[in-house]
Order: sequence, then structure tokens, then C-alpha cells
Amino acid sequence: MFKFQAIFALAVLGSAALAQAEKPVGCFPCVKGFVDLGPATFQSVGLCHSQCEAAGFPVFGLTNGTECLCGQMADIPAAETKVEDALCDKPCPGFAPQKCGGNGVVSVYTK
Repeated sequence: MFKFQAIFALAVLGSAALAQAEKPVGCFPCVKGFVDLGPATFQSVGLCHSQCEAAGFPVFGLTNGTECLCGQMADIPAAETKVEDALCDKPCPGFAPQKCGGNGVVSVYTK
């Protein structure tokens, strides 16, 4: 059990370290053209970033707390459609200090 906890802690810390490289674009009510990678039990900004980067996508988003979405630069929503960042309020289950979007809204990031 200790090994699992140590490995999990390293994964979370690695996720936090990756978060430094991500650039938040904002909170948006919808995104078009993004590929839904589905939910992850221990979702975090870093985990979604690494999954999308591995799949060749430079843009990613999180919604509903656990869902990871991947997109291209051209898929970033128009700035005028941005909503208040406070609406992207769901804590990431893999690293609670981070926010993984919200109900019906997407936290969008670039790498």
C-alpha cells in the first residue's frame, strides 16, 4: 500500500509541476472541434495536458470536473464568448487545488 501511495503522490506532484507550463485561455460555455477523451478518476490539468499533448493536440480543456477535451489552436473559442472564470469551479479529483471546468463550461488551456 505504501508503494501505491508514493507513486500516486509522485503522479500528483508531477501533475502540479506540469501545470506551470500550461497557459490558461479562460472559461467558455462551449467549445467546438474538440475531441472528448472522456473522464479520468484522477483528472487534473497536468493529466489532461499530457494526454492531449501525446495525441498531438496543442490545446486542451476540462469540463464537469473529470472530462478532458483536446483541440487545435483554431478551435479556441472567440474571446467575446468567454464567461467568468468563477464558473469553472469544479475541483480536479486528481489535484483539488486545480479547477477542472464546471457544469456546462470548459476551462481551456494551451501548452
